Amino acid sequence: MTDLEKLLQRLNDKDSRGREEALYALGELGDIRAVKPLIDILKDPSIRLRKGAAVALGWLKDKRAVDPLLKYLKTAQASEFSSITYALSELKDKKAVEPLIQIALGSDSQQIRKPCIRALGKMDDKRAIIPLIEIITNEKEALDFQNFTKEILDRMLDDEGINELIKAFDYPYEGVKWFASRKLRDLSDKSFEPLVHAIKEGSGDLRKYSIITVAEIENSKNIDFLNQFINDDQLKYYAAVALSRGDTQVVNILIEGLKHPSTWVREHSALALGRTKDKKGFGVLIAALKDPRREVRAAAATALGELRDENAIEPLIQAIVDETNENYYTKGAFVREAIANALGKIGGASERLLELAKNENIRWNIRFFFIVALVEMGNEQGIDLIIEGMNHSLWYMRYNCSRILKRFVKEKKIPLEKIRKPIAYFFDPRVIR
Repeated sequence: MTDLEKLLQRLNDKDSRGREEALYALGELGDIRAVKPLIDILKDPSIRLRKGAAVALGWLKDKRAVDPLLKYLKTAQASEFSSITYALSELKDKKAVEPLIQIALGSDSQQIRKPCIRALGKMDDKRAIIPLIEIITNEKEALDFQNFTKEILDRMLDDEGINELIKAFDYPYEGVKWFASRKLRDLSDKSFEPLVHAIKEGSGDLRKYSIITVAEIENSKNIDFLNQFINDDQLKYYAAVALSRGDTQVVNILIEGLKHPSTWVREHSALALGRTKDKKGFGVLIAALKDPRREVRAAAATALGELRDENAIEPLIQAIVDETNENYYTKGAFVREAIANALGKIGGASERLLELAKNENIRWNIRFFFIVALVEMGNEQGIDLIIEGMNHSLWYMRYNCSRILKRFVKEKKIPLEKIRKPIAYFFDPRVIR
């Protein structure tokens, strides 16, 4: 009796342990005559035997097992998914990809979803790339699950994967587009030429997001390439943002861009105007301090700081008041800090800011940002006022002071020794030495 015959005979043993050992031995034996008996055991009442049969079928790598395994997947318990998806990943049959994607997107159980995602990564079918990004960008997903999915995705981003990643720009979810853009920037050495191809041959969002991504890849050859789009009605804003130079045509497009319906165009047009250092954009940047989107307001403040025009001081001061009154309890804190940083860069307003910072008739949460601007200017009294704020009666104001002091220490705008004692307990031990 051959080894195969002996093992097949053991599949009929009354001892379940013996049957289970025979399953794995058949898989290791590698004889495809065992495929049919193993497929039959996928219907066995014993979960352990069903799982063992699935693993063994994966080892045998015979395509006849694909359909039975997919059928088994539909009725399997959560604990069986690791074995079934392992087998499917070993078989690497394309017909398994879509069912695995649907389960990964649709199930509520990580015990089910993780094995499916792991199998998709092992199968390396690029159709899974965009669904994986959708999972990663879903805010409801647990952080550890998102990180697990990112690791799987990263392994798939070879040259072929990059081409699939660019296709995400045509996906309906904005978060997927932006994640793909960030990934492509990270992979700029490999992604530049495929992005150029997408700009030349694509349409709609595919072209728009491709040029946005190229614009944000730091490489001198991008500039020459983007020059050709400065007269393209659809793409001129993105090209102008990338070029960020002070010639009349680019500056005029960026000024026009601050009235564009797209938040991205308005935000990046503002930042680009700051980089051009052309004061022709001063008026529209002041107006943009009242833009309905906080990203645009912050960008406008940053740009005004780059222009270093003292005429911006009073509008920026008023913008701090407006931001704090209207948006203090929203996610707009970074706007107020952008304004304070801009005032610090402009300079020339030390006395005015000090007067406002010390005015006890102004609420502390407004005065705080005037104090931040003073510290940005290197004003010693601003440092003293922030340290004073560490004794404020409201915990969140003490927290804000400690946070901003920590930042200034890291940026070497405040000597560590000056503040070590008052706020040491707020700092990471690695910062205080």
